Amino acid sequence: MHKKSTLLLSALFLTLTIIAQTNDYYSPLTLRYSNAVYSASITTVQLYPKGAPLLDPVIRFHSAEMIECSFDDLNGGLKGYRYTLVHCDAGWNPSDLTKNEYLEGYEDDEIRDYAFSFNTLQEFTHYSFSFPNEYISPTISGNYVLIVYEDTPEKPLFTSRFMIYENIFTVDGLIAQRAQVPEEMEQSQEVNFSLLFGEFHITDQRDIKVNIMQNGRWDNMHKNVEPRSAGADKWDFELLPGNYFPACNEYRNLNLKSFKYNADRIGRITNDAEGYQVWIQPDPARVFRPHVSETTLRGSMLIKTEDGRDDNLEGEYADVHFTIPFKYPLVGGNLFIMGKLTGNDLQPSARMTFDYTAQVYKATLRLKQGFYNYIYVFQPDGSTAGECFRIEGNHYETLNDYCVMVYYRPIGARYDRLAGWSAFSM
Repeated sequence: MHKKSTLLLSALFLTLTIIAQTNDYYSPLTLRYSNAVYSASITTVQLYPKGAPLLDPVIRFHSAEMIECSFDDLNGGLKGYRYTLVHCDAGWNPSDLTKNEYLEGYEDDEIRDYAFSFNTLQEFTHYSFSFPNEYISPTISGNYVLIVYEDTPEKPLFTSRFMIYENIFTVDGLIAQRAQVPEEMEQSQEVNFSLLFGEFHITDQRDIKVNIMQNGRWDNMHKNVEPRSAGADKWDFELLPGNYFPACNEYRNLNLKSFKYNADRIGRITNDAEGYQVWIQPDPARVFRPHVSETTLRGSMLIKTEDGRDDNLEGEYADVHFTIPFKYPLVGGNLFIMGKLTGNDLQPSARMTFDYTAQVYKATLRLKQGFYNYIYVFQPDGSTAGECFRIEGNHYETLNDYCVMVYYRPIGARYDRLAGWSAFSM
């Protein structure tokens, strides 16, 4: 009897330990190798190819291309912020490499470029930097996570993903189109392509991993997609379940470039002791509505102010209020705002709550003046991906962006090279 009780207690302790570790991972204080902000004062984190703020942070290896990063600190003043880079495998786990095996120069670097806001109600300090540079430069391709911190990388201000790719393999004939399988035709799109290995002859299929992304979203990325046919010098990817994506709907546009007038879909703007407050007109569910073509940024964002001359330093901040009229709360999951404004992932700060009195889902995000895209996605309990069909609906006509990442790790290698990358816009 005593032995049985001991076993039960041990099992209970192990279960609680696993739960605690899982909860710790999603704690605001736990370092994660994903797009995440850990400090309430840090906002408007942007990472993109230098000079192209609408694009995803992907650059070509051994080129003059650079990654640009910028962010605001709402606490103002000047801080001694630093940054470092961590190489990750195809699944975004830290690679088993030392820093000097993938970085040239120093292991970290200080952020030297900063400026103070002016003509704004909300004071802030704007920081920016670009890399590779003379102080820190990646020496191999692959997935990377940028860590910005003040005291130690283990206590970051924010983390953000980016990729450096090589053209070792060729993604050929990439196209996204209406799904060809009858049961998927009305609501899905399929991504078809071939993978050419050139002078390489792939004899072990486990050496290659292929991932597909839609609109830069991390939550619904298709991982380890299997080919339909696999030869030594060419793989074909078509008419496969791993190639199908729910098409979702066109992103909703949000114009916050001026607080002096109500742009389209803005209900009202006020200025009180808490600063600017912006109420978006209630967003209706579109699941039963026909598809309407609309020009969007495909989920991206652009910092821009019409109320000043300097977008970065004169852009005002506002608490922006989102609502969706709904009679009853959705069961079995949570509703999120999704787009580049949330790091293209499911963020706790973008989770909506249900107001039983007003019969609406609601959420508030603190946003800088600019132009934003967003959609609403529902994350079922136990799932890591957001679904569109509950609020936005899925329409095969939706214009989406797709990209294919090809990782290569032959036998004996210690890291995943990003050996091929290609993007397609519908």
